[in-house]
Amino acid sequence: MAGFGLDDDFLTMDDETVSPPLKQTRSLGRKQCAAHWLPELVEEQGVLAAGSWDDAENIVALWSVRLGQEANEGDEDEVMLDASADEPLCTVPHEGCVLDLATGCAPDTPPLLFTGSGAGGVACYAVRNGRSLTPHWREGAAAHRHTAVHGVGYDAETRMVAAACEDGDPA
Repeated sequence: MAGFGLDDDFLTMDDETVSPPLKQTRSLGRKQCAAHWLPELVEEQGVLAAGSWDDAENIVALWSVRLGQEANEGDEDEVMLDASADEPLCTVPHEGCVLDLATGCAPDTPPLLFTGSGAGGVACYAVRNGRSLTPHWREGAAAHRHTAVHGVGYDAETRMVAAACEDGDPA
């Protein structure tokens, strides 16, 4: 049986230290609560989805992230991914804070992006050409008694969405 340990900086597994990769994107310019790579688009385009929170008007955005590495000043071992665009590829309004994101691509469908809302409910967006989001459907906040959806998951094989809500009922 494997032995695990965790301190402030490292994960240890069977007494071997596993260091986290020191890679991050530059600031995306807004308060972000959730960010998720779009796996279907990472290798070819490096597309990242992010959702804002605690703003008067919240959004879901797609960002192009150059996957080449550049050295930070002072420490060549630490690298950052270059979020090269000053503006996102696209944005769409989102009702409530974006508390979680999930992605998936079922056969014969475009990549899908799901959001959990601080106002309650789950929304689904179709990702078109890695450059635009089209609202696909949204369940109303009443589906979860107007309580926040803190977690959302999608299984492309079964095409099922799961939500973790403050109301105590599984969705």
